[in-house]
Amino acid sequence: MKSIGFTFSKNEVWFVILEGDLQAPVWVKKDRFIHPDGQDVGTTLQALNSVLNTLLVSEEPDQIVVRFTLSASTANEVQRTYYSQGVLFRLAATLNIPCVPINPAKFTPARFNFPKGTICMGKVDQAFGDQPPYWNKTTKETALAAWLGLGGDIS
Repeated sequence: MKSIGFTFSKNEVWFVILEGDLQAPVWVKKDRFIHPDGQDVGTTLQALNSVLNTLLVSEEPDQIVVRFTLSASTANEVQRTYYSQGVLFRLAATLNIPCVPINPAKFTPARFNFPKGTICMGKVDQAFGDQPPYWNKTTKETALAAWLGLGGDIS
């Protein structure tokens, strides 16, 4: 099974690709797309549509999990964050790939079948080691989203 986790922010779109299953995830790759400064929203979304379409067609994921955020507070942030998510959800529907949003508060040990009290972020480092550059909280939470897509409880 192959899963792609996504996180959308006002300046970037992050993704992590994993294969395998919930008990034995395998790292494939990660990357981010940076929204160009000074570009109107239509041009930005067209470019993102092209990049995401290429990614989804080439990687052929079985599942997409979007780390949902509610942090956008300006019109620009809303356009770059939520409109971009809409592009992904439309592409996923067109390509018949299940695409599910998940709140990071649901990254709990039970959803991953980890023992109670396990720190999920710590399991990311254990499972995948250090993945520079930009191996930060956002990337690790995006990895958790992809990991859940390998068979975890994403309801």
